[in-house]
Amino acid sequence: MKNFFWILKWQIRLIASILLSKFRNKENVSERIIKEISHVVKGKIIDVKPLGIAKSGNISYKVKLPHRTVKYFTCFSEKDAKAVKEISNLLQKNGILFPEVYSVVGKAVVSEWILGKQLQPIDLLLKPNILDKFVEYQAKIHKVDLKENMVLNFSYVDFLISRFEKETKNISLAKKVNLNLIKKRKQREYLSICHPDFTFSNIVLTSNNELCIIDNETIYFGHDLQYDIMNTKNICFRSNGFLKQKYLSLYKKYNPLFEYSEDDYDVLLWYVRQVGGNLVVGKKKKAMFFLKQAILLSRSKE
Repeated sequence: MKNFFWILKWQIRLIASILLSKFRNKENVSERIIKEISHVVKGKIIDVKPLGIAKSGNISYKVKLPHRTVKYFTCFSEKDAKAVKEISNLLQKNGILFPEVYSVVGKAVVSEWILGKQLQPIDLLLKPNILDKFVEYQAKIHKVDLKENMVLNFSYVDFLISRFEKETKNISLAKKVNLNLIKKRKQREYLSICHPDFTFSNIVLTSNNELCIIDNETIYFGHDLQYDIMNTKNICFRSNGFLKQKYLSLYKKYNPLFEYSEDDYDVLLWYVRQVGGNLVVGKKKKAMFFLKQAILLSRSKE
């Protein structure tokens, strides 16, 4: 019963978030944006709908063409955009469902538009096996062999550290946060395909009852599995201890190659993420709360 009310509460929050996002994205798409998209899509555009701007600054659009609908999005760099295409080819080669990438121009990517229903918290109750499918899908992506197909291109953890330093440059207290705890932890991880935002809201359930990750602006080859798992655990299951532990035990079942450990790295990185992310959107009070927590944790490790 406790899990039911927790899922229901999260479902209501998600619906409110989706409605707010749709309201914000009703803005008109400028001629400049349409021109940029048409240069990459290289075809007649019937309609363009904004999907939003991530805190990372990357943008995405749903683009309707005469014979199909595609997704247009930007990555941090040209190298990262090429990596998305490489990862798409690699995952499909390994039988893992992932949007096909049609073209890459600069740091812009045009990919397949996946039809389906967005995965939601209520599905944990309505579809008893959905959590297993969700974790197995994430583990499959992490386990893909990269010996012959790999270009190390990016680190989302490094991005979070950089964003933290940039957003707190005028906050003297931030210098008391020991970022070395995060940097040292990273060095123990093996190379894999990383997706730093593997959450329910970024996954659709297709008509064939398969899961597919649809927001891939920041997917990359890197050493950040610990962050991937930590972020999924905290975003998807929030304060529900039972589901958190179930998620972790299932991940261990599907990917025994990686030994995930909840430690101070997890906690500090989560604080760093929250500080930077909240400052970007102007939530200074909330950012300062997490900054103080990060300082206290850093002091305890001296």
